[in-house]
Amino acid sequence: MTRTFLAALAVGALTLAAGSRASAQVAVDTTSPEITFGAPSNGLDLSTVTDDRDLFDRSKVTVSGTASDATRVAQVQYRVEGSHRWRRATLIRTSSNDTLQEYAWAFRVKISRKSHRRVYIRAYDDAKNESDIIGRLIMRGNS
Repeated sequence: MTRTFLAALAVGALTLAAGSRASAQVAVDTTSPEITFGAPSNGLDLSTVTDDRDLFDRSKVTVSGTASDATRVAQVQYRVEGSHRWRRATLIRTSSNDTLQEYAWAFRVKISRKSHRRVYIRAYDDAKNESDIIGRLIMRGNS
């Protein structure tokens, strides 16, 4: 009964009269968030892009996309090939309703001239469910 009581308190679904018993149903989130890349497109050679200064500036490239979950995306993380460290991307909620929470995410990564980098992303929701890890190749000149 103690767990049921605490769970009901957590969701605000508990009203007790003297001498009554409390019970509540608690939904368990087992669904992973969805995550997608937006820009730049996979394998795009940034040295051929001349009209989009928002995408890259000097040697840094803005990588962006979307994430969604039925409850809430807690964080989006990225890792650059060759590194074992996952870093947090900037995350902004873009829309919300009873069945879906949608977010935009972005981060900047250094891409030297005549090189390429593969970046990987993943997302977590509040229940610690992890999305699939997906990667994207980013190039700058012939490498």
